[in-house]
Amino acid sequence: MLSGFTIVRNAVKLDFPIVPAIRSVLAVCDEVVVNVGKSEDDTRDLVASIGDPRVRILDTEWDFTKKNIMLSIETQRAMDACRGAWGIYIQADEVLHETGARILKEKVAEWDRDERVEGLLVKYQHFYGGFEWVATSRRWYRREVRCVRLGKDIRPYQGAQGFRVGPEYRKIRARVTDAEMFHYG
Repeated sequence: MLSGFTIVRNAVKLDFPIVPAIRSVLAVCDEVVVNVGKSEDDTRDLVASIGDPRVRILDTEWDFTKKNIMLSIETQRAMDACRGAWGIYIQADEVLHETGARILKEKVAEWDRDERVEGLLVKYQHFYGGFEWVATSRRWYRREVRCVRLGKDIRPYQGAQGFRVGPEYRKIRARVTDAEMFHYG
């Protein structure tokens, strides 16, 4: 079983492409867990409008006193609710390219028996301010782990940008894929 997971809050207000984000992983996942934080807009209704029984909504209230680690805490909550052996993480402002989704599913099947592989890296295209501008400076990451083994000691790191392993926050042993993710900054 392959799970997808994400967190979102105020997607309408912040103009996050959450529906395309969820649909992009739903194409290959058996379930997608969406941690919907209490919002000031119609985010929950928007997620529910996808109308796919594989989408499971977790209604939560986020603790903003946790500052930067709050996103990691909420991402962990979504991860913990997943039933699959592997999970594809998608942020509310990201969309996985359709061939990228298929590639991740194939690579999970290929490396599932190799316990040394803890995650899969995807390539990024960062759109900045619109689709005509692609960010390419060193500040923008070129690759990031977006598919991880679930049920291990793998956890979101800092602001949930990536993942680490164990209490010492060791880097994930990951394999590179040709899967492509689009980030709308």
